Amino acid sequence: MDGNTSSYLVLLLLILITSFIVRIHVRLIKKRKDEHIEKERFLSMFGSVIEAQNLGLVIWDKKDIMYINARIIAHLKDAQIDIRDRQQVRKLLENPDSNLLFYDVLRTIKEKANIDEDVTQVWTKEIEKKFIEITYMRKNCTGRYYNMVTTRDISMEFSAIENKILNELINILSEEISKDNIDLKKIGERIMSMLVYYDLVYIFGIALLGQNNEIYFAYLKNKDKDDRSGLRYGPEKKNFARYVIDKGIKVLIRNTEKTPKLPDGYRVTRMYNRQPVIFETRLNYRGHKIFKLYTKPFTSYGVPIIYRNISRGAVLFEKIGEDQFSESTISLFDKISNIITLALSFVETLQEVQYERKRFFELSIKDYLTGAYSRRFLEQYLEKEMNKSKRTNRPISVVFIDIDKFKEINDKFGHVYGDVVLKTFVEIINKNIRVMDLVARYGGDEFILAFPETDTTHAHNVMDRILASLSKENISISFGIIDATAFDSIEDVYKEVDNRMYGMKRRNGGC
Repeated sequence: MDGNTSSYLVLLLLILITSFIVRIHVRLIKKRKDEHIEKERFLSMFGSVIEAQNLGLVIWDKKDIMYINARIIAHLKDAQIDIRDRQQVRKLLENPDSNLLFYDVLRTIKEKANIDEDVTQVWTKEIEKKFIEITYMRKNCTGRYYNMVTTRDISMEFSAIENKILNELINILSEEISKDNIDLKKIGERIMSMLVYYDLVYIFGIALLGQNNEIYFAYLKNKDKDDRSGLRYGPEKKNFARYVIDKGIKVLIRNTEKTPKLPDGYRVTRMYNRQPVIFETRLNYRGHKIFKLYTKPFTSYGVPIIYRNISRGAVLFEKIGEDQFSESTISLFDKISNIITLALSFVETLQEVQYERKRFFELSIKDYLTGAYSRRFLEQYLEKEMNKSKRTNRPISVVFIDIDKFKEINDKFGHVYGDVVLKTFVEIINKNIRVMDLVARYGGDEFILAFPETDTTHAHNVMDRILASLSKENISISFGIIDATAFDSIEDVYKEVDNRMYGMKRRNGGC
């Protein structure tokens, strides 16, 4: 091959390589142009909506932020987040821990931003006394997934939010106070969930005044799930909750750091012993990354729980930052506290009614002196148990007891001492029988025991234990035992068991 041929082949090879590179470059330019057109078309779909709804907006895909407007930058600035370029937006999204207020939003976005599925989630945050609705969406558009966050000022719509919260609160309390066992911690948890959803509080507590002037937190929890419910402290701790309860007044502390003291020696100590720790990353003058650790002030609001003109406790609301509660928020907190107060007052009244009903019922079926059941109740009980025993072919033992020489005890030591003997006797009986067994006062110093599903042999064993216990108190008795299933009527039972008791008394010579 001569030199000319060799030069020709090299030139041809260079032309081919150059042509290949140009074709690739043209394709890349076209692809980038198509992507740009696609992005413009994507953004144009939201243009009219953004203007009409006054939305803040940021849009990004896996590689880059495509769009961010001034309104979302302003909303973030209200939350003390200064975003000046797209790199800072990316940094914020990659580090959810960098901002407590938006931690739940940023964490969700970080978890969902790269998955291939549609996502929509909404939050409501109170920022500088404004209510901002934050919506995160991940949507498929023309075969590619895009992430979008919108922000919208809904402060003018707060009345609708308030009504929703209050209606839900009424439903919660209606459900919970209708239960046999009212769980204030569960009620507090459900209220806290609502308040956190709308970002109204960081800490929520229900404190009640207990015995010995002790304060008991039926519910106390912060947004980070740190549960202090059940916390108690005595009157020596003159803190914010104690001040609200003792004075019986509403108290707003706009900055817990600037207002550490209250009148009469009370102090604005935190409901929690420790404040949330904030880590902030900065660059020093040499350009090196440094970490700063600090705590933030809180806004605290307390409303006393007062009914029947007595301060019974307090409802407490706290949020990170200075002067975080707007007038609308405080008004809502007052309404929440009033509903809680009404519910607690209703529960106390209901418990008092139930206690009185139980007391009157027990007075109607029990002997007022000894606490043994009355003869009337005994007869109803025996009739039911005798019928049951005959159906099931199971025994029921009945014991008739007479305290020996009780008249002589009264004559010698007096009726007050005789009453003590009767009460001691019944106490010893109750300690030696089962819950299903029954002791009733038949009259004077005569008592009847009923042992369902117990034959006379086992009934004698129980009586041996009772006799041993009574002997320690120098109380002597005579008794008779029968299986009541062998008789057709209660009168026949009384007659037979009474005869057997007197048989024992005659054999013992009256003791």
